[in-house]
Formats: sequence, structure tokens, C-alpha cells
Amino acid sequence: MTRWWSRWRAAFAALVFMAGAAPACAGWLALYETGSGAAIGPVFARESGGHVAFATGGDAASGDGPRRFVIRMTLGTRGAITGQQGYAADSLGALGVTVRAVRQASDGGHVLVGDAQDPPGEAILSRIGVSRGWAMRLDPQGDLRWARRFDDMTTRGDPAGRHYALRDVAALPDGGALAVGTTHATLAPGATEVPDMDLWLLRLAADGDLLWQRSHGGPQIDGGMAIARMAGGGFIAAGMTSGRDAAATGGDLWLLRLDGEGRVLWQRAYGGPLGPAAQGVDAGWRVHPLADGGYVVAGSTRSFGRGGAAEGDVWILRLDAGGAVRWQYAYGGARLDTRPDLHTLSDGFLVSASTTSFIADQAESAREWDWEAWYMRLDSAGRIRWQRRLGGPGRDFGGAIAPAGGGWVISGVSDAFDDRRSHGWLVRLDEDGTLPELDAGAPIRLQPTQARRHATDTEARAIDLRGGPAHARMSPVRMEMVETGVTHRLVTGGDGAGADDDGAAGPVTLGPDDSGRNIALTPGQNLRIRLPANPTTGLSWSVAALEEAVLALSGRSYEPLPNPEGVLGRGGHTTFTFRPRAEGTTALQLDYARGSGPVEERFAITVTVAPGG
Repeated sequence: MTRWWSRWRAAFAALVFMAGAAPACAGWLALYETGSGAAIGPVFARESGGHVAFATGGDAASGDGPRRFVIRMTLGTRGAITGQQGYAADSLGALGVTVRAVRQASDGGHVLVGDAQDPPGEAILSRIGVSRGWAMRLDPQGDLRWARRFDDMTTRGDPAGRHYALRDVAALPDGGALAVGTTHATLAPGATEVPDMDLWLLRLAADGDLLWQRSHGGPQIDGGMAIARMAGGGFIAAGMTSGRDAAATGGDLWLLRLDGEGRVLWQRAYGGPLGPAAQGVDAGWRVHPLADGGYVVAGSTRSFGRGGAAEGDVWILRLDAGGAVRWQYAYGGARLDTRPDLHTLSDGFLVSASTTSFIADQAESAREWDWEAWYMRLDSAGRIRWQRRLGGPGRDFGGAIAPAGGGWVISGVSDAFDDRRSHGWLVRLDEDGTLPELDAGAPIRLQPTQARRHATDTEARAIDLRGGPAHARMSPVRMEMVETGVTHRLVTGGDGAGADDDGAAGPVTLGPDDSGRNIALTPGQNLRIRLPANPTTGLSWSVAALEEAVLALSGRSYEPLPNPEGVLGRGGHTTFTFRPRAEGTTALQLDYARGSGPVEERFAITVTVAPGG
């Protein structure tokens, strides 16, 4: 095997994501709504196919206005709703419940956390309301095992002085969970500055009992946004700190390595100049442990990239096991790009975020900017392989990411389809970030973006913020199962090659490691073969053997790898598409050679087209 081929086999093994005979459905975009709108949040792939998605929605059941509740939906392979369940509890604050994070438990169920404001709004500035944290546990069928709320209420039910909110959770092997969030005092009458805020940790047993809770922080704003369990024990948490006596609106991205009891083993701060928001607000939104013991952190920065004023960039940092920076980049345009979600791949990362930077005629003086969802595929060194934006007039936001048979399903929310209420959406992108043409008249489009990658120069700074007990009061929550009535509408039907929810088979996608396999197709099921290629070498792939009465070549394309550095001879991949013509079996052989010269590499499989139903 040539040295060149060895290098490209490794590079393309992950490009053919979950390659093999498993069907991969074509891209699609589906909308979801309730009577007063819906926001799709975390989404998870099911072993049996399709996904489970969680949302916050509402209806007009409450006399005080739209009643918000938590929604769990089971979905088919093209997003159709096959089942939905709703959970509501007036004791959580019926008008302001928000799902912040969901994680899959060891038994296949889910643990959810969030916050609830009553009255709804930003509780951090509220003098009259209260913010409660909440957690709930569902079994694999969606039945409620337990629900808990955490607040600072008096025995009379009045707010007693502190707000609590949960932002992320790590499910544990014993069935319990560790959740992270924020706690802060109520804004005092006449006060103009944001009150002291701390990171808040709580450990829950498998039955929902509170085992312990802690807070960490300094005299100003410190908050927790993300947490993940380490394979070797303990946890890694991310958020923001202004613990170096910064102004209350400035701060650094904050990373904490914790033991199993929530005690700090070490903590690091990353950021630029401290001070008011115009000079530096840096925060961590997601943190993922990696196989080598290090981490990748997805955050936002106003210290680097374009920076300044209300603008900011998405910020990705690759760290070693001790928190030292291996590489770091800011990604964005001229305005605000923020709130990233992160999915770790074998050869890099997928980022879903929200952007205001690439929208034509975006007025600098507008009170409310238009937003679009923004997706980036990064390699393991942080280089952009492709990037797309999805949106139209109004506000369209990116969300959570889940794998989907050779591509990804990503959640989001949009008001482009109805300026009176928001629609939740799920978009299924192929591995190269593509999506079939949307329905005529759809107010949104998937387009390329031109975000730049900027090197940043922060260094990990050891800090020592205090830790201590926290005192949230935990109460059981009686959850009511409610009728949700979420509706589903497919905005794109795909190109006819995708898997439908009625069980029609999608295309089989193969890569270089699949040579030698026996592949079975059904009538109408296409076969796609993606192989590394580099035309600058003079080598190219061609069909050397095929029984055309059984299987026909219907398409061939070459796509170069992204090459922003302009490296000569970078190469790309060739994709062959075949369609069945008749029942039977054929050998399929592809050769990589210079014209009629010696064959450098060979890809060979046996394909059987099964009888029609």
C-alpha cells in the first residue's frame, strides 16, 4: 500500500461517518410548534432509529396566559412525531419553565435540569420575582421517576433572598447526577449593579435525594454553565468568573477540575483585558473531556477576534489535562457570534452557534439584530473545514447536536415563519453540511458563510476562588402529565434518496475501509461510495467492473478539501452514486490509476439487489 494511500485512509475514515451498510437519510428541515410556540432543545439518537428531542412549549390552558411545560418527543428518521409527552408543575412557576440541559442516563432514560422564573423574565434583575432551579428524571419510555425544585422560599411561599438556576448536568453510572448552575442574591431596592453571583453545584442520588451542594466564587459575578464527568473520576466544569476584582460586567472563561465530592482540584481562568463588557467578557458554554485526558472548551469572547462593544466571537480552546492551552481560536464576523454547542468527532469538532455577522443590510443601530443559526465543521487543529448559516428575516438560533447516520440533526428555533410566535426546528445536515433545496416560498435558506479564524493569545492563569456550602431548599415536585399537541411540518422533502418515517430505506454510504464487503440493496435504494482522491497526482478513480443490468452508475463528483491556507496538492474525495436496476448480484470494482497505467489502489465489493416487496 502506498504511503499516500495510508495517510488518506486515516484522514477519510471519519469523513465516512458511521460508514457501512447502515442507511443514511438525506437532509431535511422540520418545524415544530404548540399553540403559543415551541423551542426545541437537546436531541438524542435512538438505537432503533430516529431521535428523542426535548422542548419547552405552551398552550392557553392557564387563566394567567400561556402555560409553559416540558415536552419529550420521539421522532422518526425524517423528524415526524411518533409520540409526545408533556410535563407541567405550577409549583415550578408555570409561566417561565425552561429546559437548559438534558443528559442520557445509564438505563437509556434522561435527566433534565433547568430554571423557572415567576414571573417570567430575567430573574437576575428582578426585585419581585424568584428563580428556581429544577431537575427531573425520566425512564426510557418517558415516564416520570422523580422531580425536584431548589429555591429559597419561606414556609409561607415567599422568596427569601436568593435565586437559583441550573444550567447543565452530568448523568452518573449509579443513576444519580451532578448539576451545575448559578445562585445570587435578589437585587436590592434602588440597586443598579448586578448582585454577587456564585457557581452552584449539587449532587443528586438515583432516587432524587440531595446528597450535597456547594458554591464556588468570589465577591462579584461567577457562574457555572457546563459540566462533564471524567472517565478517570471526578468532573470538569466551565463558566465565567470576574473573581480578579474586575468590573461586574467583565470576566474570564473559568475552568474547574473537581473531585467526586465537588471539591476543587485546580481552577484556571482564560481571557483578555478585564473591565466593562466592551473590553472583555469571556465565558465557557460547553466543555468535553477528550481521550488523551485533555479538554475542548466552546465559549464566547469579547476580548479577541473582532471584539469590542456588543460584538463578540465564538471561542474554541484545546487544553491539556492540566488546563494548559494547546491551541485557541476565535471564529466570527463583524458583529455578535455566540452561544456555541459542541459535538466531538474522531477527527475534529462540529459547532452549532448563533450569528448576526453575515446578514445583508443588518443595521448597526437596530435595537434588535436579526440572527441566524451557524454551523462549523473543524478539524482536530481547529481549522474550518466548512461552515454554513441557516436563517431568514427575524431571529433564527442554532442549538444542540446529535449524530444521524452519516450526518447530524441539530435543533434550533425560528420566528421567520411567523412573526407572532417561534417555531422549534430540527435540521438534518449531511456530513459535508449540505441540505436539499427547501420548499418554494420558505423564508429561510442554507448558505455558506465567510467567518474568519483568529488566533488568540490567552494563557491559563491559576486562580483560587473560595468554595463552601450552598443552602438551596429542595422540595419534591408533583408533575402533571399534560396534552402537548405539538405539530410537525416538513419544510423540505429531500431528494427522494432519504429514509422516510414509513420505513423506506435510505442510501448506503461506504468508504475506503469497506472494500471486500457484501452489500445488500433494496429496489430504489442508492449506493454511494466516497474515496480519497488527489487529481494533482494524475491519479483518478474509475469503474473497472460492474454488471450494468443490475446496478447503474448514476453520478460521479469530485469535492476538494477546504483549503484556506492555499496548500498545493491538498486533494479531496470522489463520490460515486449507483442505483439498482434489477434483481441480482454484481461485482463492483473501482481502480485508482493514471489512465491505463498500473493500478495504485483498488476498491471492490459485491452488491446484491433484493427482490421488490
